[in-house]
Amino acid sequence: MNTQQNLSSQQILSAVQTMPLDELEKLVGNVLAVRAERIAPHLSGEETKLLRIIQKTLPDKNLKRMKELQTLRDEEKLLSEGFAELAELIEKLEEIHAKRINAVVALADLRGVSFQTAMQQVGLTLPDYE
Repeated sequence: MNTQQNLSSQQILSAVQTMPLDELEKLVGNVLAVRAERIAPHLSGEETKLLRIIQKTLPDKNLKRMKELQTLRDEEKLLSEGFAELAELIEKLEEIHAKRINAVVALADLRGVSFQTAMQQVGLTLPDYE
């Protein structure tokens, strides 16, 4: 898509409707970050640092692998190596989520808003796996 092209809201919505959910979640986070920048274009260094932490998650390939392993587990076809790999991926994701939540708490304190408001401001929903 040409970034110089002026797209209507309807064209953008049409494109968004066909996006995979994980891609849509990232887009929403990025759109909210653009909105926040327009509202308050001069984020402090601390806010920028916190927003970077909040936007992190496992790479798509790891999330995809985790879902594959969960499907095998649910079908009772997962071997012990698979259980170990699934546990490792879930542990990594939980560590990332803990850091993200701590960053949202710090951002809420910095902005003087509630945790829930900060979650909404950054478009964060957890967990990003099933």
